Amino acid sequence: MGPDRPEKSPEHTDAGPAVGEAGLLARLEALVAAGEGADPALLGALLAELRQLRGEAERQRRRYLNLFNAVPDPVSILDQEGRILDLNRAGERAYQRPREEIVGKLVHVLNPDLPPDHMGPVLEALHGGDTYVVEVNNQRGDDSRFPVEVHSALFHDGPHQYIIAVARDLSRRREAEQNYRDLLDAMDKGVVFQGADGSILSANAAAHRLLGIPEGGDIVQDLRWQDWLVVDHRGWPIGFHEMPPMRALASGRIVESTLLGLYHLGRRQLTWVSATSVPQFRPGAERPHQVISLFSDVTELKRDSALFLRTQALARIGGWEWDGGRQRLYLRKL
Repeated sequence: MGPDRPEKSPEHTDAGPAVGEAGLLARLEALVAAGEGADPALLGALLAELRQLRGEAERQRRRYLNLFNAVPDPVSILDQEGRILDLNRAGERAYQRPREEIVGKLVHVLNPDLPPDHMGPVLEALHGGDTYVVEVNNQRGDDSRFPVEVHSALFHDGPHQYIIAVARDLSRRREAEQNYRDLLDAMDKGVVFQGADGSILSANAAAHRLLGIPEGGDIVQDLRWQDWLVVDHRGWPIGFHEMPPMRALASGRIVESTLLGLYHLGRRQLTWVSATSVPQFRPGAERPHQVISLFSDVTELKRDSALFLRTQALARIGGWEWDGGRQRLYLRKL
């Protein structure tokens, strides 16, 4: 790859028609005016046709420029060496540099960390008929970096092949993802993500803590179904497909506030949780692709409730409750 050198953009600049074309039209106009050595009517018709073609070419060029600069993301045109031949206005704003500092330079001017042979895998994918997508950090004029997702594709301009690269700024997405992770870690409720087949994908810090899994441990290994006995509110064992996440996946509906007892066979520890499972759908999909379960530890509440019922049973003490709204009195049988 040679040193940086300016190269003419593939008809992507703001310059007017070529000087040669203007000179040809001027000579033809002179011949028509002189009326010598040729049929004036034929020359006039030819001149009108050339003027029409020139006007159409100018309209096409302007249409291209308007479309090129209307794209809100930075768009650059590169040759197969990785030299930038053109850049839209969004690129100038994003990189905080004038167009003249970028056009004609290798793409390293936007990403100094690229290896020398970076165009190899790009061209291999593009010539195979695929697009090429990569996440990198681009550099602004003040040397600050920002993350981008670059989509590259081949396009043909007559006999020439060029690469069009669209860079999507990921700064806001990364910020939103970080805020989302911080929120999950700050929650006192456990959150578990499962795939469409029920496999564990991830969990937040509270889920590790509530389930007795060391933070930073492998949630996939520690939540193996065969290591746990799950019972319902009556203490009866339930199967894997009766669990709230699997019911939510099967029905496509939210399964709310289900009381479950989670008994770890190895630790011989029982934890009661109240769980809600919410199926997640991709846009336009009819079946959920994953499910999110939120749960809180209600072991103490469950234990206190059980002890209260036992105390009543042993003492043969009845209980009553007055429903003021319905004007009804409920009595417990001894």
